[in-house]
Amino acid sequence: MPPKMASVASSSRFCYLALRDGYKQFNNSEDIIFEHSCRIKGVNATANLDAYIPKANIYFEVKCHEIFSQHSIYLKKRYWNLLYGKENDFGFSYAKCPDIDEFKIELCNFGIAKTKIRFDIKQFLCHLWGIASRKDKDVPAKLVYLFFKPKMDLEIGRIQVEKVFEELQAEIKNIFSSKPIQIFISNNNIELSAIAEYAKVMEPLSKDNTIILF
Repeated sequence: MPPKMASVASSSRFCYLALRDGYKQFNNSEDIIFEHSCRIKGVNATANLDAYIPKANIYFEVKCHEIFSQHSIYLKKRYWNLLYGKENDFGFSYAKCPDIDEFKIELCNFGIAKTKIRFDIKQFLCHLWGIASRKDKDVPAKLVYLFFKPKMDLEIGRIQVEKVFEELQAEIKNIFSSKPIQIFISNNNIELSAIAEYAKVMEPLSKDNTIILF
């Protein structure tokens, strides 16, 4: 099978085009890995990230078209104890797992008043669990979300894109700043960041085409 970055519809392709050379603004390393996996400790699951710089311990999750739709806020039963178990890293009170196949993520716990969101919080939690499962937590880790914000030629297109990114940025700010997430990243020595590449076409990431979202 060809790699995902070979697909024009894949965010992995955007990741490759943006970070193949653009990653050097994060760290002047000669080593970046595309499509990196982290085993999640305590469950039979893997967190799949789009890129990783080993020497800097920086993980990347890259989004392109995904933010233009809503995402599932349900997790499978196997993740219950990671969120509400006796030794969870979010500061949540212990709760026994009910007899269910999946459960709803309570968005209000993460600063979100809406019932549907553009930011994929389900995947975000899995990424945090995967990164937190690394062997050496004394070494700081960083999770960077990279989004593609297209420059539109028509005014109506620009207005629509701006609206989507205003909603997205507000969600990211609320979630990343929420008390459970702040407790988790403090317990696991993880830093969070979110940026967007603002360009007409997907191109190498640079200081000139980068927008800071968080």
